[in-house]
This record gives sequence, C-alpha cells and structure tokens, in this order.
Amino acid sequence: MTAPQSGLTEEQVFTLIDVTRRLTRERDLDSLLNLIVRDATDVVGAERSTLFLFDEETDELWSFVAEEAEVKEIRLPLGRGIAGEVARSRQPLNIPAAYESPLFNPEVDKKTGFHTHNVLAVPLTNPDGDLVGVLQSLNHAAGLFADREVRLLEALASIAAIAIENARLNVERETLQRDLVQTLAAAIDAKDPVTAGHSERVTFYALKLGEIAGLGREDLQKLEFAAGLHDVGKIGIRDEILGKPGRFSDDEYALMKLHAAYTREILEEIHYPRAMRDIPLVAGSHHERIDGNGYPSGYRGEELPVLAKILAIVDVFDALVAYDRPYKKPMPVPDAIKLLTDNAGAQFDAGLVKLFVEHECYKLERRRYVRIAGDLSIEYEVLNPDSVIRREPDWSKLADLSAGGMLFTSRDNLATGSHLLVHVEMPDLEVDVVGQLVRSQPTGSLGKFRNGIAFINLSKGVRDKLGRYLVNLAETRPDLEILPD
Repeated sequence: MTAPQSGLTEEQVFTLIDVTRRLTRERDLDSLLNLIVRDATDVVGAERSTLFLFDEETDELWSFVAEEAEVKEIRLPLGRGIAGEVARSRQPLNIPAAYESPLFNPEVDKKTGFHTHNVLAVPLTNPDGDLVGVLQSLNHAAGLFADREVRLLEALASIAAIAIENARLNVERETLQRDLVQTLAAAIDAKDPVTAGHSERVTFYALKLGEIAGLGREDLQKLEFAAGLHDVGKIGIRDEILGKPGRFSDDEYALMKLHAAYTREILEEIHYPRAMRDIPLVAGSHHERIDGNGYPSGYRGEELPVLAKILAIVDVFDALVAYDRPYKKPMPVPDAIKLLTDNAGAQFDAGLVKLFVEHECYKLERRRYVRIAGDLSIEYEVLNPDSVIRREPDWSKLADLSAGGMLFTSRDNLATGSHLLVHVEMPDLEVDVVGQLVRSQPTGSLGKFRNGIAFINLSKGVRDKLGRYLVNLAETRPDLEILPD
C-alpha cells in the first residue's frame, strides 16, 4: 500500500476553484444542496455522497440529499452513527471498513440494496463555528480515502457551509418579502373588500403566463411580488370611490386612475435587492397600453417591461370574469377571451395574449378553503413501496382544507407526485383520504416544507360529508377565515 498523500495536486486546486465558483453563484437552496452532493462525489472519487443538515430545533441531523438513494430521509441524533459522531465532535472520520465500525448502521444498506465499504465524513461549520451539517462520501473508487481526499472534502465542506448560510439568508429574505406582499395584499382587501382576492388570482394567472412565456426564476419571483402589490395604491383612494356600487363619473374615474401612480410611489419607498428594483415600475404599469393610451405614464410598446405587459392582460381578464363585483355581472370566459384577442396589438401585447389563450392560462379552479387554526390534526403515510413509510402527526397549527384538497406543513421533504394516505381529525369529524402531492416547497425554516395535495379516488359520500362539514363550519364559525382561490 502506498503512503498517504496529503498535498493537493494542481488539478485538484483548480477543481476546488471551479466548485467554489459554482456553489457561490447558486442562490436556490434546493439546487445548491444537490450541487454540493454531486460535487462531493466527483471531487473525492466516491460512489455516492449524502448531505446531512443540522436541525437546531430537534438537535438532530437529517439527510436533505442522499444521492441516488431510495431512502428519502434519515434522522440522526448528535453522537449516533458516523455522521452523528462527526457532528458531535466536529472532527472528520475516515472509516476504512464500514461494517467493522461500531458507529455504522447497516439498516440503510438493507433498505436501499446499496453496500457501503468505506466512509469519509466531515463537519460543515459556518465562520462563527456553528454546526451547519455533515458531508459524507461512500466507497472510494480506489478502495480507501487517503489524506488528500480528507483535505479535499474538508475544503469543499467549508465552501459549502458558507454557500448554505448565504442561500438560507436568501430564503429568509424571500420569505420576508412574500410575507410583506401578503400583508399588504390583505391591507388592500380590507380597504377594498369588493375586490378581495383579486390580487391573489392575478398572481396565479400572471405566474402561469410567465412560466409559459419562458421567464426565469428571478423574473417569476419579481412578477409574483409585483402582481401581489399592483393595487396597493388603492390605499390612497377614498372609500366612497372604492365602494361605489355604480359607474364612476368622469371626475371619480380620474381619481380612481391615480391608484396606479400611487402604487409606484408607495413601492418606491421600499428598499429592494438590485435584481428586484424594477418591481415598482412593473406593479405601477399594469394599466399601461401597447399603443401608449394607458395610464399613468403613457408608456408604449417596448417602453413597457414584459412583466408589466403580463400584468396588464391578467388584471383585465380577472376584472372581467370576477363574480364578486356588486356593480356588474361576471363576463363569460369566452367573451373575456374575445375581448383580449380583439384588443391584442393595441391594448395588450399580441404574443402574450396568444400564449394566454392557447395555453389556457385563464383556467382557475374557484374553490373555497376553510382555514382552521388549532382545530385540525393531520397524520399521513407515504404510499410509495420504494421509500420508507412514515406516519407522523403534523406539528403545524394551520392547514387550508377543501373537499378537493389541502395544504399542510411537514418535516418531510416529500416528492411531488407521491401518494399519501391522510388522516384528518377535526371537531366532530374524522376522515381518511388518499391524496397526490401536487406541490412542495421549503418554508424558509430548516426542515419545514409546505405541501399541497389533491384528493383522489374520493368517494361521493366522503366528499359530500367533508363538503357539508366545511359549509357548516363557515356558517356557524364566524371566526374562521374563508379564503377564495
């Protein structure tokens, strides 16, 4: 056996520089964590790697990413297992024969069919020395991890810890921005209850059209915030004008039109990251027209950002088909679509209208959720034979529930498309339903995910029972919030 080598080759140094460049550029936390795992495997010549993150609330490690593994999640208390011991000691462990180590747990191998020969695990700590997690690589291609690989993985772990902290700060910033948007949107609804829910629906339409138009993640996020805030200027409009049941006089209409300018003025008082600085322009331009005859600035054609062109289309569409306006009847969807197409090229961007219609971005399931706080208990099992079946009481205090689906928070990073058996317990009612996960996203807090499931194979009896229960709740519990969608 050759003597261990501790120095890094020139090629390995350049590899680390390249890895550093990739990791520090990635702002999306999920993408970053997957990138770290792939880079760890490549850098040290391993067969597989796993990234464990430290959960301060439970004092546990949990595997956010287990490369190519069938087990979706592993949780370890500090000091248990190889990764747990590395987290406790803050020292690397290089295990040449996994099955001979008392720290190694062979159960994961049994569940996945993978066979672990050797393990290299190093701690991830931030510049303040706080534990971020553990990076673990399995089965070196040459049979053993040498000192050089230990140094490489430690270097990668230092880079990864900083990148994770930065990405978390980005998630927290985005969460704060989203919360602020929702708070301001709620203030708009309180000011103008006639159009309550309008901003939420406009955001839904806008994001669908933006995705079809090929917008990137950053532009979609900008569009989401601008759509949620596009009517914030109504705060500056007098109540008697906002609440008027009939048509506006010319003077009243002139005052009402000021809300777009007020939106831009209000939003310009907020400090934004550099990439988000045109949110006030986008949000305040939703009544501009391609032909320059819009307001408040009379922008035309290419003077208008594409995000503002999207908002102009979806804002008008929702106003036309809205069923909650006391001063008019809702326009049938086909008539609203015809109005958009008839005005394409003059009022609206013709290409975007074409995408909106052809891809049916206007389809929105209008259901009502009853939000139950503190009165709802959730348990679920993942019905996937290739993964570990879990049953865990939900620890969140909020869930949005309808007869067709629900939102809930979990500690599991559930895969979209997964099927779950869900037990929902409410006052005077318990139901077991099967649902398919249609979306899941991090909440901004470590190890917490917001999941949306659509109920499937729901019997008519259960659906009717659940629907009647929710209707009765809405009628008998005025403290419950009814959310339009």
